[in-house]
Amino acid sequence: MLGGAETQLLMLAAGMRERGHEVHVFVISDEGPLKQSFIDAGISIHRGCYSMKGHKLWRMWLLFRAEFYLIALLRRLKPDVVHNFLPLTNLMGAVAGRLAGSPRVITSRRALGTHQDRVAFWKPMDWVANALSHVITANSKAVAEDVMRRDGADRKKIKVIYNGIDMPDLLPGLRQAVRDELGIGATSLAIICVANLIPYKGHREIIIAMKHVVSLFPDVRLILVGEDRGIGDDLDRLARENGIERHLQRTGQRRDISRLLSGIDVGILASHEEGFSNALLEMLCAGLPVVATRVGGNVEVLEGMPGCILVEPNTPSEIEAALISTLERIEHARSEAAWRRSTIKVTYSKQAMLDGYTEVYQKSGL
Repeated sequence: MLGGAETQLLMLAAGMRERGHEVHVFVISDEGPLKQSFIDAGISIHRGCYSMKGHKLWRMWLLFRAEFYLIALLRRLKPDVVHNFLPLTNLMGAVAGRLAGSPRVITSRRALGTHQDRVAFWKPMDWVANALSHVITANSKAVAEDVMRRDGADRKKIKVIYNGIDMPDLLPGLRQAVRDELGIGATSLAIICVANLIPYKGHREIIIAMKHVVSLFPDVRLILVGEDRGIGDDLDRLARENGIERHLQRTGQRRDISRLLSGIDVGILASHEEGFSNALLEMLCAGLPVVATRVGGNVEVLEGMPGCILVEPNTPSEIEAALISTLERIEHARSEAAWRRSTIKVTYSKQAMLDGYTEVYQKSGL
């Protein structure tokens, strides 16, 4: 499963090219599963030749060299807009854009600024990137408020543009094909969490909550989709301790999330922190009722959404109660699927996202 920021960048770059704009993407390193997708979309890729290998001082030098490459690239291309996407490249792109004389520099805040709490030097780096930017885009109101609170950013500089999603068609027969592939029985209920296996994504709380859920719904299955970032064995051990190992299935990283969701009954996201979740949009596009923690943009999406429940983070008991409630009314929740899909289609479509960025870009004369 790919990171949300990367997939949104691909959607944005490809969409802007389809709208007739010349698009170039600068990457610090030459690695990443989306490289070919950018190339297939006709987008020019420029490399900073950075590597995570080697001594810390060597890596620092490679970053400075990548910055020089970026400045030279911007002076040669003379772009109307320099748009930066993640914390490190926000700083690098804002500095390079200003030094190259670019008319419009944009930084993106795509998550709550908790990285500042973990590593102290991020706060001044974010402050510099914000100060050098003409516009700061945020992918939820929660992220925008966080930027103003943490960094003292000017509200007038911030533009909220929600993530977009390209809604796939619901194909007849796909649900059964996916359930057959996953070994889900005809009468079984399947719950899915789409999130890389990282501590703050809340998988532990889900597994603890499932102990009682399984006692009430013996045929229920919990499916965890995402790359193991070092906690997979601990989660398997926790499942055994709680007696739900037969009900747990880990698929690892998948590139066919939309297809996979067509065979599922309930979605769950238990993150302790979140900016704006692409996985949440994907679940709702599939028509699923969703249980999600009350963090970041989750609240903006799910408030008033039928069949969906918000819970506090780090609360297995609330997750347990919400899952039981959802499973008890699953037939009614299924009848609300079309409503959830239509709501997401209107507010969080790919076109709505592209229109938002087009408006920001055009103020530069693009």
